Amino acid sequence: MMGVRSEISFRPSIIYSALRKNGNRVKLQRITSGGRFIPELDGLRFLAIFAVLIAHVVGETTYGSYGLQSQEIAQKVPPFLAHFEWGVPLFFIISGLILARAFISGFRGPKRGVDLRSYYLRRLTRLEPPYIVSILLFGISRFVVRHDPLPGVSLAVLKSLFYVHNFFPNGTPLSGVTWSLEVEIQFYLLTPLMAQVFRIPNESIRRGVLAGAVVLAAISPHAWADSFGLFLVGNLVFFWTGFLLADFDVLDAAVSSWGWDIASALAWGYVLYIPARGSLPAHGSRLVLDLLFMAAIVCSMKSRWARAVLSAKWIATVGGMCYSLYLTHMLVLALTSRLVHPLLSVQHVVRSYALALGIELTLVIGAGFLYYIAIERPCMDPQWPSKFMIFLRRALGRWQQAPQ
Repeated sequence: MMGVRSEISFRPSIIYSALRKNGNRVKLQRITSGGRFIPELDGLRFLAIFAVLIAHVVGETTYGSYGLQSQEIAQKVPPFLAHFEWGVPLFFIISGLILARAFISGFRGPKRGVDLRSYYLRRLTRLEPPYIVSILLFGISRFVVRHDPLPGVSLAVLKSLFYVHNFFPNGTPLSGVTWSLEVEIQFYLLTPLMAQVFRIPNESIRRGVLAGAVVLAAISPHAWADSFGLFLVGNLVFFWTGFLLADFDVLDAAVSSWGWDIASALAWGYVLYIPARGSLPAHGSRLVLDLLFMAAIVCSMKSRWARAVLSAKWIATVGGMCYSLYLTHMLVLALTSRLVHPLLSVQHVVRSYALALGIELTLVIGAGFLYYIAIERPCMDPQWPSKFMIFLRRALGRWQQAPQ
């Protein structure tokens, strides 16, 4: 069965499988389909997911059902916490970078080709099971905890499972992050077509086309896209940027002089302190943000200290869990914000946000860790469907042989 030997068994306890020990070390590192683990890449994921988490905790503390609920308080949010909208665009750039590398390898490697069946199957088996479980958990919580009507919950679950919530602007999604996952799915479907640019043999022409695609995607009109659910149109600039960075092979850049350390610090500093996207012109904000990300990633890959920080074991490990954190954090915030609410005070805004961040981030990371161990990491194994089928057949055989 797909090259899997019959002696391979599927453990009924997926937690045991994920926590199997190698000496005295617990295996938490991501399982990559290509076999090559790049810790700096998970370091970038760490930055992206923490930006998302901070933005959503701050939003829940300010505007959520159990938040401070005050426009005056919203104006008092500490400036450092007010500019974390950049986590999702960074995720889009990382997605473009990862998938582009796979197609570049296929087009320029010895086999000269990309197996699209394997490409789509990998996306399906790797990403869908954790997503489906999270959507079902959201639906159950809406019905059991919030007592939402079952028909409405069921319809919301179906919209989420088929990634069409963005096409229903009047509907309330189960999770506030669903829109970006739908964008990712649209991108995955279009990637084989977009990746044809890597067939251009002339390096200068190819990179010129990619740079032109970045600029055109950043400045082209895209306001209409939101009403039709095609958020991908407004975010193509970030995916094309990932393609361009992949063509320059930035992840394999050689560490250079200390000047890149300063450049990296300045670039990420600007990312942290740029005005919120809404305060800049619609087109200019995306292009400025994109150029800042490009500079920050390139400088970090050439920097000694930035690369060391991004590849630090605990940072890369948490970054590797970003999908689980992303899928579960809104549910955790929804279920626990009422516990944090009594600690919030309009008279002590800074203390309130500090407490909310400390408590909520701890709970979110804990829940995301458990979800990663139990659900996501087992699905990282490309052979898990075959192993699972072997396990089911053996279980069925034992049941049939048992005394009736």
